Parts: sequence; C-alpha cells; structure tokens
Amino acid sequence: QIDFGDILNPIPNAFNIGPDIKILEKNKVRGVFAQGNSYAAIGDFSELKAYVTAKMLWNPLLDDKKLINDFLNAYYGKSAKPLRKYLELIADAYSKLSPQEKAKAFNHNAYATPPLLTPWLKLDTINKATELFNEAEKLAADNPKYLDRVQKARMSIDFQWIIGWKEYRNQSQMQNKPFSGPTDQHAAFDTFIQNCQKRGVHRLCEGN
Repeated sequence: QIDFGDILNPIPNAFNIGPDIKILEKNKVRGVFAQGNSYAAIGDFSELKAYVTAKMLWNPLLDDKKLINDFLNAYYGKSAKPLRKYLELIADAYSKLSPQEKAKAFNHNAYATPPLLTPWLKLDTINKATELFNEAEKLAADNPKYLDRVQKARMSIDFQWIIGWKEYRNQSQMQNKPFSGPTDQHAAFDTFIQNCQKRGVHRLCEGN
C-alpha cells in the first residue's frame, strides 16, 4: 500500500485491496501483515486504504467498492465524486502499462538527478488528475475541514509536478499538449515545504 522510497508516490491500488484480501480468505490464509504509511502525516490516500484494509480483514465478504464510496463520502463530503474519478484514473493508467513497464514501475527514484518519474503518471494523466483535484477543491470550498483533507490528498500530485516539472514542461511543448502544472517550479516547491511544515512532515521516504 506504500512506496517506501517515495511516500507521496500515487500508488494505484485502492481497488486491489479488497480483491486481494478475498483471495487470501478463499485460500484459508489466517494471518495477514498489511503495511501502510506510518512515516508521515501525508500520503497517497493513506486513510482510505487503512480503512478498507481494516474492514476487509475483519470481514472479507464486505463489498470493497462500497467501502471506498462510503469512506470518500464521509471523509471528503461533496468532493467524493472527483476524488473517486482520480483513483479510477491512476488505476486505469497503470493497467495500460506494458508488462515490462509494470515490472519496473516501482523502481523509480524521485530523488535521483534527474528524477525518474512515476511511469503511470504521463502528461495526460497528471493533467487530468490536476483537473479533478481542482474540481474537488471547489466543491469543498465552503467546508474548511473537507477542503483541508482534499488539499492534503493532492500533495501527492503536487509533488509529482515539482519533481517532474522540466520533463512535463518539455513533453507539453514537444507534443503540443496542455501543461496544468505550476508556472513557477521554485514557488511551488516553497508552497509544498510550507504545507509539509504545517502538517508536521519531516520525511518523505523511509529512513530519511
């Protein structure tokens, strides 16, 4: 449920947790070690994934898709619909990778020079993801609690824009496609650091 080398890496597994636990139950597995994000107060929908995991481990017969919808509605209010679409978006993007790309998908390094980008977050996908988070923020604008939760969730995408800014900018120009990222990479990084400090975040990967 987590990339220990990049806690903010958008992992497209929200819809795999339930089916995976059902397979384990079907094969009479009686012990499961499920590991999530305990390293930072931010992460890729950590609360949702912890909720679904706990519920399914308690009762593998539950409908995991209903659990996801229930959580999104309760935790994000009116922003639930675009956030569900975001989760579907990255899951679909990952499913379209070649077997070779999937084999290397979690060997990326966000802190390399230059950074190795998350392979399922191509320009079209991250543009659409940004559009969905913008919509989610607008829907939560009248509720500070929900708005804060949406802004926390979008930090994963914000971080991908920062580390991949030059590459995404080049792709936009070469492919004549929109660029929905920040106009100023350094200003975006400063804002990201402020958000991390606000939330008490001291590290973004295991061991650092």
